[in-house]
Amino acid sequence: LIWADEQDLKFDAENIIVKKGRVLIGTEDSPHQHRLELTLHGDKETSGKSVYGVKGIYVQKGQFKVYGNPLERTKTFLMSSVSPGESTVNLMHFVDWQVGDEVIIGSTSRNPTEGERRVITQINGNNLTLDRPLEFKHFGGFLDPEDPTGRDGPVSFGAEIGLLTRNIKIQGDQKSKDEEFGVSLYFTQETTEVNLSFVEIRYAGQTVEPFRSSIHFHGVTFSPGHSIEDCSIYSSFARGINVNSTS
Repeated sequence: LIWADEQDLKFDAENIIVKKGRVLIGTEDSPHQHRLELTLHGDKETSGKSVYGVKGIYVQKGQFKVYGNPLERTKTFLMSSVSPGESTVNLMHFVDWQVGDEVIIGSTSRNPTEGERRVITQINGNNLTLDRPLEFKHFGGFLDPEDPTGRDGPVSFGAEIGLLTRNIKIQGDQKSKDEEFGVSLYFTQETTEVNLSFVEIRYAGQTVEPFRSSIHFHGVTFSPGHSIEDCSIYSSFARGINVNSTS
């Protein structure tokens, strides 16, 4: 199955099963440019009725190669601190993100739940305007370069801000959140090549199944051909990437 790069598409399925076959979406030299949204459907009550379960992409002795549109950066840091109630953030680096993209700003307190997701509504140089004011303080900037803890020069202590949006999205359906039962990408038994590049994965992982992480390798012999790079995995209900019984 080779996905044509001709228009934005949405594709719905209960399972995608690849046995001794290939799924190719873009290539390393010619990444997929249009938006593609793959949504997997199903519920946990029916997951045991098939050897493959439901709401999954299962690859056995095959290839699964997905190359989304590359970005210069998928994360950076805050250049200056922001306080609760503010909705504009100043970034350390220029980014090629777009209005409408979703970002996450990491916590800089001892409470990891103070990370905040927002949507970009305006971009002005290195400043992003967000759709809602922030609820928590997020530090930005550098340590003093003269401080001995800086050692070789300025050290950023600003909050990380990461881009969640990619032009290729693989996700579970809307019921996933209620059941904590999302999509799972499962690679097993002599899967010859897995390449995921600039792919967004959300509503993923299945708590009811022991081997259904968001991305799960089981019994796969790793080779230099496998790669996962610059992907975002979020709103997941199990591990992001799990490597099990794999050499």
